[in-house]
Amino acid sequence: MGIAKQQAMENEDRYWSGVGVLVEVGALEECENHPGTYFDCDPERVVDAYKLANSRLTQNGATTAKRRKVTDAIKEAYENNSGNDGCECCRKAFGPD
Repeated sequence: MGIAKQQAMENEDRYWSGVGVLVEVGALEECENHPGTYFDCDPERVVDAYKLANSRLTQNGATTAKRRKVTDAIKEAYENNSGNDGCECCRKAFGPD
C-alpha cells in the first residue's frame, strides 16, 4: 500500500473516530432511519468531545501532534455534520416534524 493511500485511510479512521466521540457525548445524533447520516443534537457538547478524546489520549501517552490530529478530526466531523436539527432525508421523505 502506498504512503498516500495509508495516510488517507488513517485520516478517514480519525474522522469516523471523531464522529463516534461526538455521538458518544451527545453532540451529534445518527438518524435511526438513515444509518451514516448525522445531525446536531447538542452543540454545547462538542467541548465534551474534545475533553473525552484528550483524556483517552493522555491515558495512552499520545504526543502533541497526535492530539492535534484527533482534535482536528473532531472539529471536521462536527462541521461536516452540523447545521441541521434533524435528518434532511427524513424531512424530505416524511415532511417537517
